[in-house]
Amino acid sequence: MNSALQPFTESESAASVLAGAISAVEAVFQTDAPLIVKRKLFDTACWLVSERHGKYKTRYRSEGSLVASKNELRHEHIIPRAQLWFVARRSMSVSDALRACEACVVTKEEHSRLHAVEEAYGWERYAKADISVIDLLSGEAIPKSRLLKMSLPFKKAFREARFVGDGQEELESMRING
Repeated sequence: MNSALQPFTESESAASVLAGAISAVEAVFQTDAPLIVKRKLFDTACWLVSERHGKYKTRYRSEGSLVASKNELRHEHIIPRAQLWFVARRSMSVSDALRACEACVVTKEEHSRLHAVEEAYGWERYAKADISVIDLLSGEAIPKSRLLKMSLPFKKAFREARFVGDGQEELESMRING
């Protein structure tokens, strides 16, 4: 059990991991590499970036994760990687998409609730799934109204991306493949 609230501290290598991931993905995006290569590299970069402080040493944690055993924890991407990939190809730069790649540690049960939420973006999923989130930088719970507000920039980018290029086919793929 993890009963003591540990404050968030940024890892020493966090900035270089983020910069390196952005450089690598941007370089490959400028080539004629097949889309599958670009997608796999982007996905790997998302994992590297979201785990740059440690898999379970994220700035955000659900209240439930603070008392759960380690085998009950899940590293959950606040904005699902498929949504980040979609906007990175259409309405947001690769570097902005990777900077938006953050994680929140949740319980296994909360992870299932988050994946059951449809038509929601980023922190909006947490509000709709009724998951209390703690910002370990401040040590305070984030009110649902603020979670919804924090979702707005990405929600706007995602909606704009729907009207760029051939996005409808990829949206359907995201719904099917998660």
